[in-house]
Amino acid sequence: MESGETTVLEGPEQPSDEAFQRLLLRFSTAASQGIQKASLIRLFCQTSRRFFKADGAYFWQFSSNRDELVGAEADGLMADRFRGTRLNASQNSVVAEAVRRRKTVYVNHIDSTSYPMAAEFQAKSLMAAPLIVAKEMVGAAVFLHSSDPVFFTDDLAAKATILAGQLGSLLEASRLAQVSLEEHRRTQILAEVAQALHSVPDATGVVEGIADRLRVLLGTPLVCILLRQGGAFGLQAVAADSPQAAASVWARHDRKGLHFAADLAARAVAAGGPVSVTLDPATHSLGELVPGGVLIAAPFRTSETQGAVLVYPRPQGAFSEDEKSLISTVTGFGAVAIANAELYSRARAQARELHQLLD
Repeated sequence: MESGETTVLEGPEQPSDEAFQRLLLRFSTAASQGIQKASLIRLFCQTSRRFFKADGAYFWQFSSNRDELVGAEADGLMADRFRGTRLNASQNSVVAEAVRRRKTVYVNHIDSTSYPMAAEFQAKSLMAAPLIVAKEMVGAAVFLHSSDPVFFTDDLAAKATILAGQLGSLLEASRLAQVSLEEHRRTQILAEVAQALHSVPDATGVVEGIADRLRVLLGTPLVCILLRQGGAFGLQAVAADSPQAAASVWARHDRKGLHFAADLAARAVAAGGPVSVTLDPATHSLGELVPGGVLIAAPFRTSETQGAVLVYPRPQGAFSEDEKSLISTVTGFGAVAIANAELYSRARAQARELHQLLD
């Protein structure tokens, strides 16, 4: 039922406008102090439930495929049970209706047959407010009362709309701040990469440096670098989460595992640019060391060397287009540094030969 469709003859004492303004200020202050997203949502559930004098406050967020809502945080009645709960976005529910209509909805005198999830949570009355950021639906806040069947009013719905709008804006501001921090971190690392790689006089040290810095930059458990040795590609460097994992990678790169990696490196070099393949841990020689996902191979070439950087999947999800660009950028730095190390090595060899001739 949409806000405004319920007539309330008697109800609880309505929260004051002054208290509401203090609540809005508290959220803004917490966000300005750099509170993390999860903590901000938890604070929202706790304080808004007390403000509305509801029995439960719940925060739904969309899953990655946006076909369903996932219970992210809650406070009050059956909070532990709510977290992780999944709800199909097309299912008949008050929150799904609020999301579809893009406006706050409340229902008094809940019909358990029409709203089975509300009945499961013992709701007698329910209110849901969608979170919309830049015209995009990101989730919803829900409040319930378990004993009063005429608890929610137009005034409470209006306040819930404002609270949900503020939470959505604060979450977006927090996301943008994190993006800015991450971009700053990456810029620093890229500068360090450029400086560190070019200060290494031997190609082996450069290759190991590329692998290690890419692993840190992208938060991935494994980066391998293969170089063409004679006619075939061979494993040259491994950067992993731990020395034990790195040793295991070296040990597991038997003929079958190396054949897969070498084939991918050859494809990347032939293509002249990054190539991607979907990795299934169940059929790969590295097994449990890396999760399933997309593996990226970025090639590089100098006057003496051909090779490829293999960036393995990470648990937190696929690499973005910006991150793929970063892989190519760092690999490019590495190619220049390797070429410089090769030049240094040739010059040193020629100097030794000259000294031998003079002797």
